[in-house]
Amino acid sequence: SLKPVFDGFTDAGIWTDDRLTVHLPVRRLADKDHPRVEIIITDGMPDDVGDVVTSIMKEEEKWQVSTKS
Repeated sequence: SLKPVFDGFTDAGIWTDDRLTVHLPVRRLADKDHPRVEIIITDGMPDDVGDVVTSIMKEEEKWQVSTKS
């Protein structure tokens, strides 16, 4: 869970309260050469949120298939 990260964003003043944030599906990928966590923060809901979610899910499916091979 990234709840402590979102609490930190609240403490840092990025937003006033994280209860109104929208968490899109999490993509879990592995990069052994450059391990990291990437978080994208936008102001407001993207107009193409449905397309964004669909794209994330398709990429996740491809990644899962490639790791099973």
